[in-house]
Amino acid sequence: MALKSILVSIRDLLLYFSDSVFKLFSTKSLKESNQIAIVRMDAIGDFLLWHGFASAIRKHYSESRITFICNKVVYDLVKTFPYFDTIIPINVKDFRNKLKYRYSVLKSLQNNQFEILLNPLYNRRENFIDAESVVRLLKAKSKIGYNGERPQSHYKFISDKWYSQLIDSDNKQLMELERNSEFNAAIGIPDIKPDQLLIPIQLIPDYKIESDNYYILFPGAGSTIRQWPVDKFAQIATEIYLKYKLTVVICGGPGDKDLAKHLTNQLDVPFIDKTGQTSLPEFMGIIKKSRFLIGNETSAVHMAALLKVPSVCLLGGGHYKRFIPFVWQGKELNFSPHPVIHKMDCFNCNWKCIYNLQNNPVAPCISKIASELVLKSISEFYINPNNEK
Repeated sequence: MALKSILVSIRDLLLYFSDSVFKLFSTKSLKESNQIAIVRMDAIGDFLLWHGFASAIRKHYSESRITFICNKVVYDLVKTFPYFDTIIPINVKDFRNKLKYRYSVLKSLQNNQFEILLNPLYNRRENFIDAESVVRLLKAKSKIGYNGERPQSHYKFISDKWYSQLIDSDNKQLMELERNSEFNAAIGIPDIKPDQLLIPIQLIPDYKIESDNYYILFPGAGSTIRQWPVDKFAQIATEIYLKYKLTVVICGGPGDKDLAKHLTNQLDVPFIDKTGQTSLPEFMGIIKKSRFLIGNETSAVHMAALLKVPSVCLLGGGHYKRFIPFVWQGKELNFSPHPVIHKMDCFNCNWKCIYNLQNNPVAPCISKIASELVLKSISEFYINPNNEK
C-alpha cells in the first residue's frame, strides 16, 4: 500500500511538470466572454447530491452559456437535466494514465474562454491530476474553488495558486448537501428548497419490466471493502419474498455481472437480472416504479431517495454521515435513505481500515451488519398489499 501511494505521487508530479510544458506552448490572451465553466469530474452519487444546486447556478447565470466538464461515467445522467448548454465528458481513467488522450483533451479545452470558472469540489487533493489540472489549463478571468480539506499539503500549496478566489469553509464534517449549499451561498446564489434536491420524475423515461410488483437489490459497491456479503443479500431476498411476495430485480453496472451471477445462483425466489443491461436513465426508470431498493453506499441509494423511492443503505463507517443520511439545515430529510449500520469505535476512518482484511476483504463495519436489521428497516416504511407491516 505504501509503495502504491509513492508511485501515485510520482505519477502526479510527473504529470504536473508535463502539464507545465504544455501550458508554456498554449498561451493565448483572454477575450471578453459571457460563458461560465463548471468543472466537476467526480462520481455519479456526487453529481446526484449536487444536481439541485446546479439548477440554482443555472438560474443565477441565466444570461450566460454554461459549459459543464464532467466525468464520462455521469454523461448519460447529466444530459438528462436541462442545466447546461454544453457538456464535455472526460474519461478520467484515461486522462490520468494515457498521455495522448490527456493532451488531446487539454488541447481541445484550450479553444474555450470563460468569464467565470467554478470548481465546487471540497476535497481538491483527490482530483489534483484531473479536475485541478483542467482548472489550471482552462482560460477564465475568474477561477473560484474551495479552500478545501485541511491539513495543508504540497498539492494544495501548488494548486491554490491556480485560483483567483478560494472559498473558506467550515472545516468540521458537513453532510454533502450542506457542503454544496455552503459553496453556492459563498458565490451569492440563494439557497434552494428541499424539494429542489429531488430528481424531476418527468425527466426519467419509463422502463418496462416483466413484473409490476418488485423491489431492487443492488449488490455492487465499487470496492470490495464496502460490499455487504452476497449470501446475506440472498438471505434477505428469501425473507422478503416469504413476507411480501415481491419479485426481486437485481441491478448493477457491467462490472457487477459476476457478482450478480453469484447472487442469482443462491436465489430460490422469483428474480429478474438487469445487471449491465441498462443506461443510467433506464436504471432510474426501473427504480421509479419499484417498491423500494436495498444496496450498499453507492449512487443507487441516492437515485432512489431523490426519486422518492424508499431505500435501505448498508452503511459502513468510512464516510459515516458525510453522504448518508441526507441532512439539510440541521435536519434529516424525510426522503433520505434508511441507513442500517454496525456501529464501531473506528467510524470515519476514510476507508483506511485498521483491521486485517487479508482473509476477509470486507470491512467488519459492513460484513457484521445483521440481516435482521435490514428486514426491520423495511418493515418500518413498507406496507404490503394487505396493509400489514
